[in-house]
Amino acid sequence: MIFLLHGQPSWSYLYRHMIPQLINEGYHVIAPDLIGFGKSDKPIQSRDHSYSAHVKSRILN
Repeated sequence: MIFLLHGQPSWSYLYRHMIPQLINEGYHVIAPDLIGFGKSDKPIQSRDHSYSAHVKSRILN
């Protein structure tokens, strides 16, 4: 299993050409779009970007 984690200012789209090649080699690939990066929703207020807020949003979804 391979985790493809990105940094600032990119997002998982960066790996769009790598993922099919890795899958063809037999790997399981996970490439999350981290919150607030790329085209994902960005927290409006700083309190929204807290551990408890992330836990709460995962429970509700």
